[in-house]
Amino acid sequence: MYSERILKRGFKGHLIFTNKSSVVKQYVTGTCTLFSDGRSQISASFVPSIRFRKALGFAMSTLNLKDFDIGLVGRTTKGEEILATQLLIDGMSRKNRIGKTVRFKPTFSNCKTVSLKKGSLQGNVEVRYILNNFDIGKIRNDRSFSHGKLKFDVVPYQSYRDTLQKLKKFRGVFPTAMLLCDKGKLSEKYLDTIAQKAFDFFSFAKATHISCVLTEIVDDSNNYELKFTGTYAMSYNYGNDVLDFDGHKMKDLLEPGFKKYGRIKKKYNVLHLLQIYLDAQSPFFADNKAALMSILFEALKNNYKKNCIRKGQRTKVQFKKKGKWRDMSFREILIQLFKDEKFKFYKKELTFIERVRNPTIHEGKFKSFKRDYPIFYSQVHLFQRFVLHLIGYKGSYEKWSLSGPQMIIMK
Repeated sequence: MYSERILKRGFKGHLIFTNKSSVVKQYVTGTCTLFSDGRSQISASFVPSIRFRKALGFAMSTLNLKDFDIGLVGRTTKGEEILATQLLIDGMSRKNRIGKTVRFKPTFSNCKTVSLKKGSLQGNVEVRYILNNFDIGKIRNDRSFSHGKLKFDVVPYQSYRDTLQKLKKFRGVFPTAMLLCDKGKLSEKYLDTIAQKAFDFFSFAKATHISCVLTEIVDDSNNYELKFTGTYAMSYNYGNDVLDFDGHKMKDLLEPGFKKYGRIKKKYNVLHLLQIYLDAQSPFFADNKAALMSILFEALKNNYKKNCIRKGQRTKVQFKKKGKWRDMSFREILIQLFKDEKFKFYKKELTFIERVRNPTIHEGKFKSFKRDYPIFYSQVHLFQRFVLHLIGYKGSYEKWSLSGPQMIIMK
């Protein structure tokens, strides 16, 4: 995985070791480095006190991370306040000095949060979420969307064209766009929640994993705060976009989706489904892709079944035989699900799914067919249309896999 360094800062400050019974501080100097793929690394150098030496020994010997926390508080060489939490010890070296003095040089990684502050924020505050792997080039016209009183704008990141070329060459993780909004009187936690929902929909629409690795908060006086959150590795896939959307389609996807997000998240665990869907877009063989999509529809069926049982609607998904409740067939439950949501589908689409799903789920293996890709494409189109229907999207959808692409108007 190829990644770029976003920034590097030297600092002076204190490492703070905390457990259930004590808090130990240690003065340190070092560097903090943030990378575009979500990784962070802090290198420190210090002569440890006896108490902190014991604390480090405990941290390196225990596997239960809930028993302790290592954090960092300090100031960078550029005058910024630095705060990091949940540091994990990545390596340790020791350097002997004159006499018995030993200087420790640990490195820390996978920090939960790293933030850099300069000055106190005042006046109008703008929040900028720097996104990874989001191809903004195809979004034409208006690049803004709203949620309540919030208005967001999507703009290219600096050197966007260069990073896009690197993506095609290295298939790595790069910052490509920024999501901008005015904070106003709203809390950062609320903004982060709304922005994360937008990332989820963007990821689905562009058939790739998108995340924010750096949040920049800036005011009129150019005071700022940089917040860094570690993220998982992401795959990038050109093509197979759900919507090659312009600004208008982006609004149609996001604005109704925000209103229905909570319901579909709880009812269908849609985030887990989207994760499986994005994994299926990765460069596997067609049979692997189709098997993953079969697992996705199995998860969708199970989520719907659990929801019906929880709401006292067991008869929609089960029947009684010899005094015991038994599940209806895979096809019957999916048909009932689609009827509940008033979603239009073709029965032949379910036939394609069953041909792959039954051996995958019941026998744990995939039986290859001559038409692997048509099976996979049929599954993908069905799921894409279903998610768009759930979030209230109304507009054009192109079945791109056909020899003559078919345009469908979703109402």
